Amino acid sequence: MRVLFLVTLIICGALGTAAGGQETDIGASMPENQPSFSYEQVKEDSSWMQDAEGAVSATESESSEQSAATAEPATFKLETVCGISLYDSREDVVAKLGQPSEIDKDEFFADLEVYRYEGLRVAFAGDFIQYVDIDPAHGLDIDGNPVEATREALVKALGEPDYKAEDGIVFQRDEALLKLFLDPQTGKPQAVSYYHIATV
Repeated sequence: MRVLFLVTLIICGALGTAAGGQETDIGASMPENQPSFSYEQVKEDSSWMQDAEGAVSATESESSEQSAATAEPATFKLETVCGISLYDSREDVVAKLGQPSEIDKDEFFADLEVYRYEGLRVAFAGDFIQYVDIDPAHGLDIDGNPVEATREALVKALGEPDYKAEDGIVFQRDEALLKLFLDPQTGKPQAVSYYHIATV
């Protein structure tokens, strides 16, 4: 019985030794030339992607700034100024602005009758408008859009002037013209005139 027990122990020990010998060392089983990677290496290798993304963002930002800088001015047609069209009749003007505070003659052309309102004057030859003069302090409304009566604001709204004179700048849209009179010494706005090219 003891002999059988000893034999059993010997067999079990042999089996255990064989099993231990079959355990595989994972590190030893990998090929010697297999590359290994660390977290720091991966982080460094991926840094180029972040640099590329930054470059793309910078390019997009520059492109947006260039687009804004080259944006076209607003497309105003000079169809109305301060609500008045050059094709309005006397009745149209009164309907829009009310009765004038005063009606008198133009100081240079006696055949022109001038309707005076606060901040502006409308001159008629018969039933046709010859010009609309606006005080810069009154402010402008071009095609229903408020615009300051300054050189900078008008250039932004209408683009570069079509004509430049000693006393101001002129913008033209088809048969309509808008002139900003400027002080030759200071460059400050003095008056704004809206008129038809046929009256020039």
